[in-house]
This record gives sequence, C-alpha cells and structure tokens, in this order.
Amino acid sequence: MLRFCRLHQSHLESCRATFGDDREDYDTALQRHYAEGVPAQWRDSFVSAYATTHPWEDFAESFAHYLHVVDTLETANAFGICI
Repeated sequence: MLRFCRLHQSHLESCRATFGDDREDYDTALQRHYAEGVPAQWRDSFVSAYATTHPWEDFAESFAHYLHVVDTLETANAFGICI
C-alpha cells in the first residue's frame, strides 16, 4: 500500500483513512492479532477476519477480493452469461 501511495502521494491520506495507519509495526500487529483475535464486529468494516490484522493486510485482502470479482465477471462474459 505504501509503495503505491509513494507513487501517488496525494492518495496517502485517503489510503490511511480507508485502511488504517500503515506505519503501525507489522510484527506487533500480527502478535496482537493472534493473541487477541479479531474484533467482534469485524464484518462491519473489513472484507475478511485476517484483514483486521494490519492495514497492509486490509489493503491486500480488499484488493484480492476486487480481483476475484473482476475475474468472475470476465469469466461470465467470456461464456456469454449476462448479469
């Protein structure tokens, strides 16, 4: 996420507002995730339970889901399935 935003500095604050502050120590966040588990209401704000781990994981999980949706729609289109 940060590398993308470095290329597009104007997007950095928007990314942090959406996914969280990527400057948080990843190892600390990972240890907290495994020690405390996921927040009770994680489904209200995250695409997966693992996305709650750290802003990098939130971005990665969200982008992966986006790619799955696009791939599914392209596959449907290739087989002539109209949605």
